[in-house]
Amino acid sequence: MRIDATVGAVTGRRATRVPEAQALDVSGYRVVSDITLPHENYYRPSIQLRCRDRFCPMSEAWPAQGFDLAVATLRVRVNGEQVHECDFTGLARAISC
Repeated sequence: MRIDATVGAVTGRRATRVPEAQALDVSGYRVVSDITLPHENYYRPSIQLRCRDRFCPMSEAWPAQGFDLAVATLRVRVNGEQVHECDFTGLARAISC
């Protein structure tokens, strides 16, 4: 099993087809765990191994006020041993996308 983690943005209101200029109406953030089974073929993973099966552990949300994603570091520890670390300086897409 492979455990990665990222941060999820919690919107402060309904967010269907929101213009990018208003998309940062973020009320909080939460840690989202990406748990997968490793497989040999990196470029074509088996769909059943990558699809979300309604199992997506998330932390409680914490308020966005006073939290700066640009300088945050996320560390995952299992039994006290650090197994994952990431920052959010090189996101492929901005939170507002």
